[in-house]
Formats: sequence, structure tokens, C-alpha cells
Amino acid sequence: MAHENEIEDLEEASRREGWPSAWPAAVAGDSRAAGGVDVRSRALARRALGFALDSAVSREQAAPLLVQLAGADTRTLKLARAWIVRAASPGPIAAAAIGTLSLALRQVGTDGAVRLVVLGRPGAGKGTQCIDLARRLGIPRFSTGELLREVFTQQTCFGAKVQAHMNRGSLVPDRLVLRILAGRLAESGVTGRGFLLDGFPRTVEQAEKLDTLIAPKAIDAVIELAVRAETVIERLRLRARDDDTEATVARRLAEYDRNTVPVLAWYAARTPLLRVDGDRPADWVAMELRQRVDAIRT
Repeated sequence: MAHENEIEDLEEASRREGWPSAWPAAVAGDSRAAGGVDVRSRALARRALGFALDSAVSREQAAPLLVQLAGADTRTLKLARAWIVRAASPGPIAAAAIGTLSLALRQVGTDGAVRLVVLGRPGAGKGTQCIDLARRLGIPRFSTGELLREVFTQQTCFGAKVQAHMNRGSLVPDRLVLRILAGRLAESGVTGRGFLLDGFPRTVEQAEKLDTLIAPKAIDAVIELAVRAETVIERLRLRARDDDTEATVARRLAEYDRNTVPVLAWYAARTPLLRVDGDRPADWVAMELRQRVDAIRT
């Protein structure tokens, strides 16, 4: 009965805080179903909300209990915090739960760095937003497009291979992209200090290889700047860059849908995935990005 009352209290908090109403059975107490990180993180998020509702339990008391329930697993704790961040209208209860989970993360010794991936269709405004966000966070930003252009201006055989692919408007092979990125991430201990990847990885295979490249560290969150195709076409038309012909834009949109959309699903099962509406004015988008990232940082 006590367990049922707790679930009812959490359901009420969920509605009050704009929390998603659809929860798997494991979150409602069926421990037999609690087999995956995703399910455990949702259950942990609800437990954090329960502690936030209980005035008799302080944040300092709740945090070590959450660490224990998560098995001291950083990813589970971060995913739990991300579920609360996704609430439509986070209020004081959600804020308290997020704060407790952040304290729990500090107690398991996370390094405080943030490693982000930002994805979105061509013309979504990734470049502008990533520059602003990286500067605010004090971490380096890497755009594979810019890195590739730097390489082919060096007038080497390697640069010529990269340029040939870019001139055709096609994706540069993974082995070339990863070779360049690995070199930059290795500079001055970037992986340990944190970084922002602008528009990379573009394929699931690249995502898998990136995970291997930065291990034992991991991507802390993936941000999708979501824009409509009509918005992309209009923005690129106004930008009128030499490589933004109608045929090239259509091909790049098709490549994104075919290759990169599956990357979002791949990451969603492994790390917090934050979807931000990129159709709005740039200032509004920047404000939400800052708020969402601040909420997941330790």
C-alpha cells in the first residue's frame, strides 16, 4: 500500500511538473522489467522527484541514496537528470530533483567537463549556436566542415582527397574524418577538458567510432536543432553560398535524413538527447540551449 501511495504521489508530481505521462511498467514498480539503463534512469528520475516532494529528506541525505540506487553509474544518473530536464514546464520540484541528481554526480567523482554533440539539418543554424555555446562553456568547438577545409588548403595529397569529396558535395569517408578529428582531440588533453562537436558524427558508424576514440570518457549530451525542410531551403537561399545550389541542397537534406537521423535514435538509447526548436529566432534558440545544457552539467 505504501508503495502504491508513493506512485500516486509521483504521478501527481508528474502532472504538476509537466512530466511525460507514459511510463514503462518497470518505473511503476515491476522490478522484473528493469533491465536496461533507460528503464533504470527513468525509475531513478521518479525516485529523485519523490525525494524532492518529501520535506523530511534533505538534498544531502537523498544524493548518496540516489548514487546507491544507480550503482554509482554516471550514465544512469545523467540520464535520470535528462528525463527531468525534458519536462514541459519544470517547476520547483523538478529543479530540486535536478539539483539532487547533480549533487549525486559530484559525489561519484565526475570530472566536471562537458562533451557535447550538436546535430541538425543543413541550415539549422548549428554554426552560430555552437560558437556561442562553446564560448559560454569555455570549451573548444570542432566543426568537421571547417577542419576538412583547413586540411585541403594545405595542398597535400591527403588534402586533395578531402577536396575531391567536398567538391562533389558528398560525405568525406569516415577514415579521413576520424583521422583529422582524432588529431585535434588529442591536442592539449581536449577530451578530458570537454568539447563541442558541431555536426558530427553524421552516421551511426562514426558515432560508434567516436565512442571508442574518446573512451573511457563519453558524450554527455546530444542536442538536435530541429528545423523544417522549408526553413532550411529558405535560409540557404538567402545565404547564397557557392556550394548551396538547389541540387546540392536537396542531396544534403537527403543524406542527412538517410544517414544522420538514425544517429539521433542511436544516441537516444545511450545518452541524454535534447531536442531544441531551431525554427525560432536565434536569440530564443540560444537561450534555450544555455538553459538545457546548464541543467545537465554537474
